[in-house]
Amino acid sequence: MSKPLSRRRGPSPIPRRTTRARRRLRRLIEGVVSLGIIAAVIFAFSQYVSASPRFQIRRIYVEGAEKLREEQIVAVAGVTTADNVLFFDSDAIASRVMKMPYVADCQVERAYPDMVIIRVAERAPVATLLLNNHAFEIDKEGVVLRELDPLAEPTGPLITGVPALGYIEVGQQLDNPALVQAIAMWQAFARIPLAGQLTLSEIYATSENEITSYFDDVPFAFRWGRGDFYMQALRLQYLWQQLGGAPPCSEYLDLRFENDLVCK
Repeated sequence: MSKPLSRRRGPSPIPRRTTRARRRLRRLIEGVVSLGIIAAVIFAFSQYVSASPRFQIRRIYVEGAEKLREEQIVAVAGVTTADNVLFFDSDAIASRVMKMPYVADCQVERAYPDMVIIRVAERAPVATLLLNNHAFEIDKEGVVLRELDPLAEPTGPLITGVPALGYIEVGQQLDNPALVQAIAMWQAFARIPLAGQLTLSEIYATSENEITSYFDDVPFAFRWGRGDFYMQALRLQYLWQQLGGAPPCSEYLDLRFENDLVCK
């Protein structure tokens, strides 16, 4: 009796799960290799850029400087021609420059391939604060810009009599209420036409509601406070126009009570 012929079996098929796992592993390896190549290219490029003389800073321009010297600003900025135009910290440079008392704002820009532009907005002095025989130039925000020689010509009117200031230093912003109001009074008066006819020499500010101004052109003082300085200045302008000149006061003209101007 003949035996049935046995069929020859081939290799067992690979399970689908094993095939998928191998594919995922191969893709993972390919991804890692690709990332490694990209990282190597980026590193090589950054090394080239940082070392290339093409991107080395060659020109540093300063815009907006009038009172400050350009070389002084560049020195404080800390940027040199040894730096790379792509890698310096523009925010850090602007922050350093803005610590200078005369600088109100600073912006730093790159101009490829080799230039840096430092733009500054300077503070403008408006008055001179006199304190304990020391004279300090200040701006409209009460920032101390510099100390002046007491014998030098003051910038704007002298502000005197301000209480409780204590020790002050250059660059400090003073928020003393009497000083703030003295500056506000001066700014308001400067807006009216009469400011072109009278020379304001001194503002005596003992409190925020006791502001006394002295002019070189009239023999009496002006008292300000208790409200809107600009409206007080406008009433003074109207009175001056109505009288055709200074009112007949011998000691002071009090502007603090709206339309009830007190002339003594």
